[in-house]
Amino acid sequence: MLVKIICYVKVTPRSITRILIMNIENMNKDERSLLLYFETAAVDYGGKVDARRMNGIDLANARQWNEVGFVRFGRIYSGDIQRVSSNVFDHWVVLSDDAWTEAHRERRDRNVRLESKLTILRTGYDEEAA
Repeated sequence: MLVKIICYVKVTPRSITRILIMNIENMNKDERSLLLYFETAAVDYGGKVDARRMNGIDLANARQWNEVGFVRFGRIYSGDIQRVSSNVFDHWVVLSDDAWTEAHRERRDRNVRLESKLTILRTGYDEEAA
C-alpha cells in the first residue's frame, strides 16, 4: 500500500529547520481528534472555532500547524465574537488541501473502526451481507 507523506518545513530566524510529517499514520489520538474538530468547525460553522472546546495541547498543535501551513488558525477580532448560549466562537480555522484530505481519510478510518465494533443487527443491511 502506498502512503502519501506530506512534509511541512518550518525555517525559523535562527535557521533551525523543523520538518513535520503530516499524515494520519503519524498523528497521535489528540492530533487526529483536533483535525476532525477543525474539519467539523469548517463544515458546520464556516471555520469558526470555540476554543473552550480545546485544551492546551490542542492550542499548541493548532499554532504549530498554523506555523507550517497545514492549517491557518487564529483569533477572531474581539468585536466580532458572537456569544450564543452553546458556543463562543473566538478563533477561526482554514484547512489546507492536505488537511482536508487527511481529515477525510480519518473520518473513513474511524467509521470502519466503529462499524467493526457494532453489536446490533442492521435490518435490511446485515441480512444481505450474510
